[in-house]
Amino acid sequence: MTTTPTIESVETDTALRKVTQLLQQHISGIGADSLGGDMANRDAADPEAVGLFIRDGARTVAAINSHRPVSFATGLTAAMPGQVATATELLIATRSLEHLAVAPSYRGRGYARALVAAAEERHRAAGGIDLWFGFVDDREGAALPMYEHLGFTSITDPGQLPGVASILGRSRVSRSGTWIYKNL
Repeated sequence: MTTTPTIESVETDTALRKVTQLLQQHISGIGADSLGGDMANRDAADPEAVGLFIRDGARTVAAINSHRPVSFATGLTAAMPGQVATATELLIATRSLEHLAVAPSYRGRGYARALVAAAEERHRAAGGIDLWFGFVDDREGAALPMYEHLGFTSITDPGQLPGVASILGRSRVSRSGTWIYKNL
């Protein structure tokens, strides 16, 4: 019998460090400052960011990070200077599922599903958010069936993203992998 995990919000620098360590261990390319370095920087960059985690005792075993798509909007305005209004709309109407990880020995317990559901609930409660999207690179392709099971749609071209996010198909976003999205 599986018990419902207790999901906690990342609200302290200690929690942020532990979540960052988990993500660094299980997702390629994650740096020490991937989540903003400390809570003050993270909150200044995006006060509506959603950082959630699950612990087993003192050990962080699963985590999710989702926020405004700042890097996409910044890249969009750099590549297409006439798209500042569109980049602003992208920041307002969408959120980016940046990182989701579950320690291997804890997989299959519903932790990813619980974290995605909790993050989605928070994004919906914020209001005005139409789309939740992310990117799964080729190294993490085994996660695609899980995302699809959780209601995400997989696409290969960012121009196929719905609404304002489709502008990413006309920018210089070049990544090798699969885009995922879910309408909120």
